[in-house]
Amino acid sequence: MKKHTWIVLLFMAIVPLACKLPGWSEKNPLATIPVSTQAVKTMEANLEDTIKNTSHGSEFQIAITEQQLTSYLALKLQANPDYPVHDLRIYLRDGKIRVIGTVDQANMAVQAEFIVRPFVEANRLQYDVISAKIGPFNLPQTFIESMKQEMQSAFEEQLQSLEKNYQIDSVVIQDGVMTLKGIKN
Repeated sequence: MKKHTWIVLLFMAIVPLACKLPGWSEKNPLATIPVSTQAVKTMEANLEDTIKNTSHGSEFQIAITEQQLTSYLALKLQANPDYPVHDLRIYLRDGKIRVIGTVDQANMAVQAEFIVRPFVEANRLQYDVISAKIGPFNLPQTFIESMKQEMQSAFEEQLQSLEKNYQIDSVVIQDGVMTLKGIKN
């Protein structure tokens, strides 16, 4: 009987320790993404080079990293201190864009998370909102649809001039990088 007690106690001591090891815990926290003006400058320079160096009828490829996208949006948010979102991080993994940030509302700070899957349809960048959470709560589908329409309008406004001159054929998100490929019209 004593032998079984020791085995149970040993098991109870080892399992919690093992669960804290990388790869063993059910939900490992995501790595932080450093924000830097240099990452934004690199992204902007790469975009400008692609635009300048791609001739009509030629293929193009643009790669944007998590750090570049996170830095770009985080610095935009810092420029507007009244905006209630901060500590923004954007993860580009497994075909999805995962946006995590802190929302300040009514003297409370709550983590928000949005997961979006971009795709190309009729040579236009589109996306599906997979999930949206504020704190532990999933947002209602009607809110997600409304948010999707607002985001689509914002994207279309930003991409309107680009889409006139460029045909987007694919978007691939993997290992912290989003790659857009297409042809210049």
